[in-house]
Amino acid sequence: MRKLMILIGGIASASTAYANVAETKAQNAVKTKVDAAMAEIKTACGNAELTGEIAWADYDAVKLEQGKTKDVVEAYAGDYMTAVAHKVKSLCADKDYKVEMAKITKIVGHPGETGDGSFMQFAKTGNTIDVHFAKGNPANAEKDLKKLF
Repeated sequence: MRKLMILIGGIASASTAYANVAETKAQNAVKTKVDAAMAEIKTACGNAELTGEIAWADYDAVKLEQGKTKDVVEAYAGDYMTAVAHKVKSLCADKDYKVEMAKITKIVGHPGETGDGSFMQFAKTGNTIDVHFAKGNPANAEKDLKKLF
């Protein structure tokens, strides 16, 4: 019985370690995408101080859809931030929005309720833009982004 308990404990520890390694790998891959997205925005909008980050702690509250694991859902964040970069680059093609966007120093990505989505909800506080990835129509993202300014 003792050997069985040790074996079960070892398996549980191994699966927890795997989840942490998978999550770390997903987050590192996302960081690479976020850094690339911010570089695109810096070039398009002229803001050398801009940083981007993902609110990883927010992912702890995500209600995972059936069959999805946290590391897979977190991996979507990099794709969403890349999509944000495309919207912001488009916005900065207009000189007036470019001036306003150049004042932004941080863009923070947050998960939607289920951790995935197809459009973005934007909020601006000071020089920070918070982007919440949610389900819905992505066609309105640029229009919604313009409303911040």
